[in-house]
Amino acid sequence: MSFIVNLIKKAIEFFSGLFNK
Repeated sequence: MSFIVNLIKKAIEFFSGLFNK
């Protein structure tokens, strides 16, 4: 399960970087 949480965190970081541009 924690692997899914890690995936979600990475996705959030990725989208945050996109919106931060």
